[in-house]
Amino acid sequence: MEIVGNYQLIISIIFAIVSAIVAIITKVREYKIKIKNAMLNKDYEQLLTIFNNFKSDILSFIEIAENSGMIGVAKKAYVKAQIIQLYNSQGLKYDDKEIDAIIERLIEFSKNVNKRGT
Repeated sequence: MEIVGNYQLIISIIFAIVSAIVAIITKVREYKIKIKNAMLNKDYEQLLTIFNNFKSDILSFIEIAENSGMIGVAKKAYVKAQIIQLYNSQGLKYDDKEIDAIIERLIEFSKNVNKRGT
């Protein structure tokens, strides 16, 4: 009887440990998702701030690129060059990856808006 009781105790402890590990993993995943969402929100807030500050300029760059007959990569390169020039003229520091991210987000946003409208 003593041996059966020990096995049941060991099995109970193992299940408790596994349950605790699963709970910890779940909390860590939830925390990572919260951090990722916060970062995305921060990125979009930053994007909106930049966009609002230079909205007319950026929209003008995009419109010129769209109407120029250039293809995707050339349009992006043109818009990127213009945004960099704008940053430089305002004495703003920029990160090349940041400019790419802004353009990609604008493209994705535009695609989503156009998709909803159809």
